[in-house]
Amino acid sequence: MRYCKTHKGYVMKIKVFLLAAVCALSGFGVVLEQGDLMLCADKTMLALTAGPLRAQASLAYHYPDAADFREVAVDDGRFGAGKGVEITHASGEKERFLLYPGWPFVFVQKMLKNASSQAAVVNRVAYPVFALSGRSTEKPWKILGTGGLVSPEKNAGSYMWSAAGEPESGMAAVAGFISTDRASGVVRTALSGDGKLSLLPHADYGRLVLEPGREEWSEVLAAGLFPVAQDGLERYADAIARFYDVKLKPTPAVHCTWYVDHASSDAVLRARADFIAQALRPYGMNVVQVDDGWQIGEKKNGPKKVFTDSNPKGPYPGGMKAAADHIRARGMAPGIWLMPFCGTHDDAFFADKQDWFVKHADGRPFDNTWSGTAYDLTREDTRAFLFDTVHRIVHDWGYTYLKLDGILTGGAYRQIYVNDSFQEDGMGEARLSNPKITQTEMMRNSLDLLRQAAGPDAFLLGCCSQQNMRSLGAVIGKVDAMRVGPDAYGDWRGLLVAPKYGSWQYFYHGRLWHNDPDPFYVRPGLPLNEARAIATWVAVSGQMNTTSESYAALPPERLAIIRATMPAHGGAARPLDLFERPLPAFWRVVSGARESFGVFNWGDGEEAFTRKVAGDGRARVALGFWSGALTPVFTDTLTCALPGRSAESFAVCAVGEAPQAIGTSRHVVQNGSCLGAERWDEQARSLTVEAACVAGDPVELRILTLTTRGARKALHVKSAAEVEAVAAGENLLRIRLKSPETGMIPVTVFFEK
Repeated sequence: MRYCKTHKGYVMKIKVFLLAAVCALSGFGVVLEQGDLMLCADKTMLALTAGPLRAQASLAYHYPDAADFREVAVDDGRFGAGKGVEITHASGEKERFLLYPGWPFVFVQKMLKNASSQAAVVNRVAYPVFALSGRSTEKPWKILGTGGLVSPEKNAGSYMWSAAGEPESGMAAVAGFISTDRASGVVRTALSGDGKLSLLPHADYGRLVLEPGREEWSEVLAAGLFPVAQDGLERYADAIARFYDVKLKPTPAVHCTWYVDHASSDAVLRARADFIAQALRPYGMNVVQVDDGWQIGEKKNGPKKVFTDSNPKGPYPGGMKAAADHIRARGMAPGIWLMPFCGTHDDAFFADKQDWFVKHADGRPFDNTWSGTAYDLTREDTRAFLFDTVHRIVHDWGYTYLKLDGILTGGAYRQIYVNDSFQEDGMGEARLSNPKITQTEMMRNSLDLLRQAAGPDAFLLGCCSQQNMRSLGAVIGKVDAMRVGPDAYGDWRGLLVAPKYGSWQYFYHGRLWHNDPDPFYVRPGLPLNEARAIATWVAVSGQMNTTSESYAALPPERLAIIRATMPAHGGAARPLDLFERPLPAFWRVVSGARESFGVFNWGDGEEAFTRKVAGDGRARVALGFWSGALTPVFTDTLTCALPGRSAESFAVCAVGEAPQAIGTSRHVVQNGSCLGAERWDEQARSLTVEAACVAGDPVELRILTLTTRGARKALHVKSAAEVEAVAAGENLLRIRLKSPETGMIPVTVFFEK
């Protein structure tokens, strides 16, 4: 056992020791420790505590009917060698609770068993109810889930995961499903009359057929306690990524045609691609995606749903291949929208294909408003049709970025758009040709087939989770990006869609996939402060950058906003006030040794913001991107006032012994991907730093000249780029560069003694 050197540390270790002793003296038959976790179990209760929270809170599962409990050892190919407790109830039901080295969760499964002589159909499986114990009810919990931040009494439940947090301390309990191979996981909460909170997970299989005598372990659930809620959510996503061996492609920057001119047209798209190649591709835009309207079929229930060819009388009479070829020739990836898992059952194209569709129990086609009729993708003929369609689009036409809309139909889920909090949706109504496959299993299998047809290099964007949030778990490990919110439109209310849903599920981004919050807008009809605010959020969050504009018609200052958001910074972004506000206002971005903060005023009136950003007592300064101004020197707390519907991005530096680069004008985040290696040479009294430049476009490098020994005066600047201007202000040196080449350009600044 390790001991801390501080008195407080000794006290905590004593409390931990006493808790272990209490577990043993109270008759707990099993007491297990793994890292910071302690798991205690007997015939009536199992309790989990964690690290510094052991003296404050625990997760407890009460079961008065246990017939047996025993310690078990497991060897999991994903998480390694683990240990845990297996509980057998008097009814014969089994559960296991496992700990693995390096993972701050207890992993929970139930044994599904059919002891009868007849096949059994399993729909909903209830998991152990975890009661949060040891917290004062004077500080009420907040619940974060797929429906946002709510009080426990208003929480309808969350798909896949939920976190119960205490806003004042930041502590939280996190519970979520790790696996979603055959079932859709949900986590609800319950509040007792005395203010005690419980987590109630369940898994919906719909129709899982268990043959006589068959038994199998259920989906994997993880639960843990964390001093900082965000740590728990991020580690939860890490665990899912480990379970499914998720590999991420680079984050794209996309032009989507939908919100400017739907599918666009051949001539317009060619001209737009030409402009993008010249004006935006050098900054990072690398995908041009055609949306709904190119395909054939009858428009009866939502979009036309035959994607085998383009409409000869539509916007691309020359076919889709020619459009893709033009985009690729301009150095960008061609993208296309489709609905791969559904058709329209009364469209003439499907007149002789009625067996292709999922049915209700009475034989009616399984139809949804707008998203149409779900394909029965347990059939070989339907699967062959899907494969051929996708293979043609990617390999014959040349589209390597696929926006997969109506994705819920891959699981024949009921559409309940806009869906965020849990809703009962009749899971299990759908009847598949192969009854041994569940709806969620069909969706995952179908995405595997689609990937096989598209190939490993194609970029797959799922769209969208709000049609039915069950699709959120079903696509994990199968898509490269996922729309995490409903459609976002170009007014202020529409713009808030992205930060709402992108913040609530920020921890998925960069771990399971790239979050796609839908396009942001900078068009002239939008006030400049609002355009900058939403652009700042996209840049700071690092989530997928998609715009839908007629770029050539934008004023230069609006086009410059888009340029300053690309490429994605590639750092770690986190909303700091996730449990304090329904819509977080304070984000931190860490890129190597550098950090920046995004501050957002989503309200209509001016607001003052104050946030502790460090705890070491060192002097710091912050540089605003939009203002271009340095803040006064501060120690640990950053303060600013912002007008309504506006934002600012601050690059923050601790004052050091030598001058240092604090940011550039190239990117909203200022010091992420736009600053490279940096070196101070004390003997030469010079600072050398790499600054990201785009050929022919001036960029301003900002150097903090304030040091612990006072401000240093610059003598001259040396660079391969043209130095157009040098301006020295109070504590800040501005160097205007114009490079003939695109890339990271070294700049050396020499200073006086």
